[in-house]
Amino acid sequence: MFGKRLWYWLAAGWILLGVNVGLAKPPAGSYAVEFDGSNAKVVVPHHDDLNPGDGNWTCSFWVKLHADFSMGHSKFIAKRDGTGASGGFYIGSQFAPACSEGTRRNLDYQRHFSVGEWIHVAVQIDRADNRLRAFINGELAEETEANLRGAVDAESDLVIGGDSTGGLQGNEATIWDVRIWQEALSVDQIQAVKAGDMLVMPDALAGHWLLNEGAGEEIRDQVGLHHGQTSGPVTWSVYGVLASNLPETINIEPNSSVTLGPVALADPRGTVSFQWYHNGEPVDGATDAEISISPFTAAHTGSWKVEVTDDNDYTPYTSAVLRVEWPVWSEQPEDVAATIGSSVTLGPAALYAPYGSVSYQWYRGDEPVPGATDP
Repeated sequence: MFGKRLWYWLAAGWILLGVNVGLAKPPAGSYAVEFDGSNAKVVVPHHDDLNPGDGNWTCSFWVKLHADFSMGHSKFIAKRDGTGASGGFYIGSQFAPACSEGTRRNLDYQRHFSVGEWIHVAVQIDRADNRLRAFINGELAEETEANLRGAVDAESDLVIGGDSTGGLQGNEATIWDVRIWQEALSVDQIQAVKAGDMLVMPDALAGHWLLNEGAGEEIRDQVGLHHGQTSGPVTWSVYGVLASNLPETINIEPNSSVTLGPVALADPRGTVSFQWYHNGEPVDGATDAEISISPFTAAHTGSWKVEVTDDNDYTPYTSAVLRVEWPVWSEQPEDVAATIGSSVTLGPAALYAPYGSVSYQWYRGDEPVPGATDP
């Protein structure tokens, strides 16, 4: 047991390097699994650790519906041996644990879901208080008396994205970061989970599937004991990542033309919008995937950035610095005819759209003139 928990602490500590604590959905750059509501699912082989049993129990996950619930009691996660009051549980539009002795309770919380929004769900069995509870986005949404007589056990596999009985369908939804504890978490602990804390009650954690592999069929259990497999046409979705970035620096000849972009999201969802900025200020009307500047003048030098937003509400950006092709003089010394003993001024000399600090050094022939460092 100690080895298992030590492995999780080390793994979770490593994961935290790539996860933003305080997140309100999967972090930018993270993968999640999109299910079709029919054949796509993740199957984790049966183990008693994953059953609620006769004690306290909590399951949490992030979910985003892509369509209304396909049927009244369709499933996100299930581990049950059959329909009705057979042993096990399912979590969908409601939380329904059932004891092998025939007792089944339903806790409905469907009204708290909205299509197209990331929602954090946590459901729990609290036998000490005789309560079933559902938390939505870290807040208690629904509860009822549990009145469970006996253990909530099933010998079926744990299924994410559908129903373990194979009868009722799942939902068109994307799911991320599924966790199961053999304990009833407090409100503060559930809020910490929602905020991205990977070390909430590790001693009671039975399974933790981030669903962020991005490819392949194996789904890793971060606890290390209950790895799963994808089944059917699952889709890997990546969030808040651009397909390509602008070059860091672009040198452009004066009075020529330049086009920045086009830019695109790697995995867009719904309506995609763009906004270009020049030196931190939004450019009026610059709301396309690319922007053209013609003719390019000194007024166009500096930082250019584009922000890209889709229905997932991420806003990644890419930027470039535009500079004038060097060296280009806007003013330079001209030939001067002078008589011996008269005064002569050469310059001033100036670069066209200089970038950063500018220094000068005058020469007579091939020899530098000491102290002659003004324009």
